[in-house]
Amino acid sequence: MATPRRLVIGAPGAVRARRATRRAPLLPGLLLLTLLAGGCSRGRLVVTATAPLMDASVEEIFRSGDVETARRGLPGQILLLRGLCRCDPDRLETWTMAAQLYASYAIVFVGEEDPDYAGQLYREGRDLGLRYLRRIAWFDAAWSEGPDELRAQIVARRPMELVPLLTWTAACLGQHVLANQDRPREMLDLPYVHAMIEAAIDLDGGYFYGMPHVVKGMILATVPQGLGGNLEEADRYFRAAMELSGGRFLLHAVLYAQSVCTAALDKERFVATLEEVLRAPEELPEARFMNVVAKERAARLLARRKELF
Repeated sequence: MATPRRLVIGAPGAVRARRATRRAPLLPGLLLLTLLAGGCSRGRLVVTATAPLMDASVEEIFRSGDVETARRGLPGQILLLRGLCRCDPDRLETWTMAAQLYASYAIVFVGEEDPDYAGQLYREGRDLGLRYLRRIAWFDAAWSEGPDELRAQIVARRPMELVPLLTWTAACLGQHVLANQDRPREMLDLPYVHAMIEAAIDLDGGYFYGMPHVVKGMILATVPQGLGGNLEEADRYFRAAMELSGGRFLLHAVLYAQSVCTAALDKERFVATLEEVLRAPEELPEARFMNVVAKERAARLLARRKELF
């Protein structure tokens, strides 16, 4: 079995473009952050008024096919969510959305062209997620006991409301670990990733079109076999996710081709999977944005198949 490889996709010009986008003005978000900075008693009132608007805004991003506007706007949304988290530390939905946007922005827009910046985003998403989770007494105690106890406690307590935050925190922590496989200290966190994502699968593996299965599959496909990597198991998890989404959430298939097929050096399956993505209709209104992005990435990967195999 071939050793999984880390993929970096993109060109220097694309990197410069992405960095320029990062410097784009974020005035609406910064103005609201100024209000939040006026004190958290007033900030909580702002959160109460703003949270429904943020929820609706993110929902509209996922429904939109306007990828470039989303690319430019998400950093401002993320900054605003950080302020909302600070001034209303008990609202789980806000912390979950912040971790989700960190992970999504890194996976969808940044990881291909700028791995270093993606790593920064994953660290921030990881830190936010764990900051909330470790304020829960039983979670913090279980984390201190080790990954086996953590998984056992999550499954035993069945905190269904935590499944989204567990999923995105595990995604961010997992990607951080995968990017630092040469650092033993970072690899010590890998069992915690497995504990959180396996518990999320047990509780609600169908969350976000089967995303917990995808997180697990990407880890299994990317870490070396000696550290627990297993391409057959990765294949099984990805197929479970694609089945749960009815094959309509196209990004799953792209990530499958990018991770499992390239690691297995299976060019035929790689090409067939991505060509199927390009032929598929954009028939998931609530996630049209992700499907448009998936088609764009599928085309880029196909253009690089001679380089990858």
